[in-house]
Amino acid sequence: MKRIAKTISTLVLVIGLFAGVLLVQSVVSFRGKAAGQPANLTVDVSKTYNDALNSWQFLSQGGEEKGNSLHAVVPFVQKLHPQYIRVDHVFDFFSVVSSTNGENLTLNWTNLDAYLADIRAVGAKPFIALSYTPHEFNQKDTDMPNPALWNKLVKATIEHISGKNGLGIADVYYEVWNEPDLFGAYKTYPPKDYRDLYVATSNAALSATNVLPFKLGGPATTSLYQNWFDALVALQKDRSVKFDFFSWHEYGEDTGVLEQNIAKTILWKAQSGLPNLELFVTENGIDAANNPAYDDTLAAYHTLSSVARSADKINGLMSFEIKDGPGPTQKWGRWGLLTHEKFGAPLIKPRFSALEFLNQMASGARLAVSGGGTYVSAFARQTNGVSRIMVVNYDPEAKHVEAVPMTFTGISATKFLFVRQDFLGNTTKILVVPTNGTWNTVQYFKANSASIFEIIPQ
Repeated sequence: MKRIAKTISTLVLVIGLFAGVLLVQSVVSFRGKAAGQPANLTVDVSKTYNDALNSWQFLSQGGEEKGNSLHAVVPFVQKLHPQYIRVDHVFDFFSVVSSTNGENLTLNWTNLDAYLADIRAVGAKPFIALSYTPHEFNQKDTDMPNPALWNKLVKATIEHISGKNGLGIADVYYEVWNEPDLFGAYKTYPPKDYRDLYVATSNAALSATNVLPFKLGGPATTSLYQNWFDALVALQKDRSVKFDFFSWHEYGEDTGVLEQNIAKTILWKAQSGLPNLELFVTENGIDAANNPAYDDTLAAYHTLSSVARSADKINGLMSFEIKDGPGPTQKWGRWGLLTHEKFGAPLIKPRFSALEFLNQMASGARLAVSGGGTYVSAFARQTNGVSRIMVVNYDPEAKHVEAVPMTFTGISATKFLFVRQDFLGNTTKILVVPTNGTWNTVQYFKANSASIFEIIPQ
């Protein structure tokens, strides 16, 4: 949350690629300095793994406006087949608390239920950021909430959404606050200690009765901080809090930072003694501020690169956000995948198309890919004997080009159709006869481009 017609033709793909190899063989950028490690991709199509995680099928919407802001874009979001949709500002934007009388609460679920109904209408489940402090508590929205009132509110919320006598939604995720290091300036030590908020929330969650399975976690900080991770692990061990997932937010042009941060959290998880701890980036984008890239293709290639670098490593990578807020113009550099209906029918932005493109990779088992580079990254799947690899060349400066060697091994078919489908581009095909189950090719990628390659046995 932040405030405030394809052409299909049959062509031989390798024609002209050797010129591309020469073009980038020296691996030097247009700026005249080293452009990093080139890619040299290898995929063994004979070995599949059943741990595929479609992390891109998680979306996040911020507090742009009160009420059921999702309703106008339900038909669009259905096309993305999300597994979960995150919503924050649950307590201060949906008027859940009508009034307080001492430690008694009067609750009204009408507005929130309408929003949750639309989440379910698109085929997703809710991912609830338990935020912020209701004004009815006679506190500011970023204040540490009154413990007694907060306990009753959280317990009632979980019993309403996850309860067998409530909405009856199983496997809901509840996230403790949103960006606590920013909204409320919480720390992991006194006087305004996030640990106190987490313990109070966990106690309330654990006291919920007659509920279906649900998960609790956090802290949804603005970036990745090891001291916040360590603090929650210590709470789980010392205070037996419910801690099912760890989350943070990741913004910035360099998707390599995302990859490095994921590697850090995987290491911390291995050291924590919590092997079942799930990992989520609950907001992701090219910039935490408004940026014209969100209305253009650069944000789309950022998303494709982010997914390629995180695929099968974390449980969810949530694109922020689904829909723009009602800004001064239809396109105003806002974070949305779609424009706001204030200016007519919502427009699909390139980042929305990127998620549609990725859904071709959503089924099947994981294939291991090695040999990614500084600019080029990839991940692969196999379903019903068809192998697919998504490859993206992403450069924020839109200068880096690369001819990427690709080696496919373990091919059992005597011949196969090799298909290259370019994002926002053409589809090309060739018939290939592998040698001893192996085939090598070199594929050219212009600056900011992506393709899905298929090996279809014939």
